[in-house]
Amino acid sequence: MIRPLAGPPTWRHLAASLALVLLISVGWYGMQPVYPDCVLFSTGRPSAESLRRAHQQAIESGQCDPSYPRWTTWTG
Repeated sequence: MIRPLAGPPTWRHLAASLALVLLISVGWYGMQPVYPDCVLFSTGRPSAESLRRAHQQAIESGQCDPSYPRWTTWTG
């Protein structure tokens, strides 16, 4: 049987919860991708698929940099 809590949380519980939330938040933010600026020229109104294909070709040819996780720039 699960035992109920025996009272209100102490300051240690609150501090540990805050530290855990902070650690998870910073980790999530650091893993978000950063997309460097890249200019693609097109005629007319291209579809999303053709833009994705053109962007991938620009990355493969070296005209554009690929995306990278945000945390890689934190070390300076």
